[in-house]
Amino acid sequence: MPSQQRSCAQHPVQLGFWVAATPCLLRTTQLRAYRGGGPILGQAIGQVFLAPETLITEIDVWRPANYQSVIGAHIFITGVDTTRTPAFPDVGMKFQDGPTVTVYDSDPPGQLIRMQFVFNPPVVLPRPGYYAMFFQGEDCYDGEPWRLLFSEHDDYPFGILWITGRSEISCHLAPPDGGGDLDDLIFEIHFCDQSTPTRRQSWGKLKALYR
Repeated sequence: MPSQQRSCAQHPVQLGFWVAATPCLLRTTQLRAYRGGGPILGQAIGQVFLAPETLITEIDVWRPANYQSVIGAHIFITGVDTTRTPAFPDVGMKFQDGPTVTVYDSDPPGQLIRMQFVFNPPVVLPRPGYYAMFFQGEDCYDGEPWRLLFSEHDDYPFGILWITGRSEISCHLAPPDGGGDLDDLIFEIHFCDQSTPTRRQSWGKLKALYR
């Protein structure tokens, strides 16, 4: 867990499950296979996700081991048009813009590189439901700033991976230009819930087969 002070208490969780506790909920995905891919020329790579609660304290994504980078990643959280199939990110409806996080390598080196986006105070969503998160190279970096891990096996049932158009003239978050029908980012989201009693529920028999 990051060392930053949180607005909500933290509780240990076991990967492959989601745990709700008073006052916090941590939903985690652990997907069974992955490969890395990244944006270029100001693109952003992202994922539609289901938010069961309205307060987000942290979102984590991973880079491949030994994929060192001095370029930061800027996060956005946007709305989603659920009248379209699959649900389509609405980049004009931003609920969070930033921060930018720079992680050069894992500690110790040689491990998967975790990029932690911590929100203090938490991101406040208007209601539970579908949203999208996007990760863009710092200042719309025109090369490939880094690669993020994603699964090709459609393990996450609530959304898919998206890639936006380029931002070559002015730095902005462009609308999605394509999506992967079976692709999902490997991610972890920390939600806060001020009223839900403690409970544990299986997320499914998902195994991590890192290769």
